[in-house]
Amino acid sequence: MSREEQVIEEKLENLLNAIIIYRDVEKKALQRITELLAKKGITVSTSELSKMDEQAIREKLRETAETRRQEEMAVAENHAYEVREEERGCRR
Repeated sequence: MSREEQVIEEKLENLLNAIIIYRDVEKKALQRITELLAKKGITVSTSELSKMDEQAIREKLRETAETRRQEEMAVAENHAYEVREEERGCRR
């Protein structure tokens, strides 16, 4: 085997090792992302997540945050209404 062929084989071996390492890192990152998304109330599998691009994930986060804000506003508005009604009852 010539020196050039050995160098090529070494480079190929290094690249294959890099792929293995990066796949492992990607797998761990996807798992961690799914855990963090679950804490935000977003359920998505790692396989589903791996098919999504980062913009789709960001959009999902925005949608969830907006839904949560609307729910919180509705609860606060309902609470304010109940307090007003209670105050009216006390005045009578």
